[in-house]
Order: sequence, then structure tokens, then C-alpha cells
Amino acid sequence: MADELITFIAGEPGMAQRMLAEHTDDGTGHCRVCTTGGQAGRHIWPCPLRGLAEQASTRAPGGPR
Repeated sequence: MADELITFIAGEPGMAQRMLAEHTDDGTGHCRVCTTGGQAGRHIWPCPLRGLAEQASTRAPGGPR
């Protein structure tokens, strides 16, 4: 499943870079974007989506190699 998501993210122009820009540390070690649901707070950073975006950025045209 993760490989399919990475391939999808890599295939969408600019998506990996946008995800990397949005899914950042909020200064407390948590993702600025990813909530854990309800009032439970936010995911520990780096979040799973950040990891997928990092992997996709190595596959995306124009991304780091």
C-alpha cells in the first residue's frame, strides 16, 4: 500500500514538495497538520505522510536524487 501511495505522490507534479512544506515540526515535536483525532493532539513528527513524501520526492521529476 505504501509503495502505491509513494508512486501516486511522485506522479503528481509538486505534490511531494507541498507535502514536505506542510508536514513540518510545530516546535514541540509534532506535525503541524496531522491530528490523531478528537482532542488527542497531533502525530509525532516526522509523521507517516512526511515519510511518504520524502520517499516520493526522490522519485518525482525535478525532486532530489
